[in-house]
Amino acid sequence: MGRIDDTTLSIVLKLAAKASLEADVEMYKNLDVRGCTVSERVKRKFRRSLAWELGRPTRRRIIAVTKHVAVACLAVCTLLFGAAMCIEPIRAAFVEAVITWYEDYIGFRFVQAEAMEYPTTIEHVYLPGNLSEEWVVTEVAYSPTGIIHRITGPNDENICLEQLVRANVFETTVDNVDAEIEETELNNGTKAYLTTYSMGENTLIWYGNYLFKIAGKNTSKEMIYHIANGLR
Repeated sequence: MGRIDDTTLSIVLKLAAKASLEADVEMYKNLDVRGCTVSERVKRKFRRSLAWELGRPTRRRIIAVTKHVAVACLAVCTLLFGAAMCIEPIRAAFVEAVITWYEDYIGFRFVQAEAMEYPTTIEHVYLPGNLSEEWVVTEVAYSPTGIIHRITGPNDENICLEQLVRANVFETTVDNVDAEIEETELNNGTKAYLTTYSMGENTLIWYGNYLFKIAGKNTSKEMIYHIANGLR
């Protein structure tokens, strides 16, 4: 028998995989699932996985946006905006939020009391400055308008930290399955909204000079607040 070359082997493998996949799909279509029940926990995981996949194009667009922003301009804008945020009347204009329960998710719509200046790019990246060396912070995605970090802890804590610029009106969403919402405050007096789930997951959302969202698995509410209050 003659020896097969790499190109032919690759083609044969692709055809075989395609035929196997088609056979599996046909088998799944013909399965009788009328007597099967799906737990609410599995449904919830499926909804979250589906929402993650549907949001993939948006995340790709965020990552694909150009990263070239002048460092000097960023520094000046950060100082000016940081000084403005220290003034209580200005900070108070960001506290209005409209919470809407939809069929599959909860929408948090933040509305400013009046038209104001706000960052249009990520001028300063906020990271927790109060964690021990056992914690690892990794950048997952970055663009001039949004940045996402993953924070992992020594006891399998898994936390997602999002920082986004926003317009005068902005809505962000969370899962609504087995969810309870609580209005709370950070140490600096900023209003925040904590969503807790029956499986022990927590999501904290607030607006300072950016929109922030911290979602944690295997993480206590106290640790979520600790990270939020330690952002520098």
